[in-house]
Amino acid sequence: MPKSYLISAIQDIKSGDFCKAELLATRKIITLKDAQLLEKDSVIINYKGVIRRYKYEVNDLNDLIDVKDDQIKLYLVKAKKERRKRIAIIASGTTIAIGSIAAIIWLSL
Repeated sequence: MPKSYLISAIQDIKSGDFCKAELLATRKIITLKDAQLLEKDSVIINYKGVIRRYKYEVNDLNDLIDVKDDQIKLYLVKAKKERRKRIAIIASGTTIAIGSIAAIIWLSL
């Protein structure tokens, strides 16, 4: 067998060994990248859950604000009615007092 064939065979063996080592290293890198990707996916899923819970909380708070706004409106209407009642009582009391004073003055004449 010629020497060139032997040299070529040795080079092929060395090249094959190098390729096997490179393939093994590439597989390890892929395994590490898969683990990193799985971790990132887990973080994304957790944050999506947090975002979902915050959205529910914001909706609940908006509903609570709407209820409080309605209560404020009712209290304002009630306060306006009470103010009118108070003014009517004061006006009628004043009318009675003025009428009584006028009657006393008229009777004393």
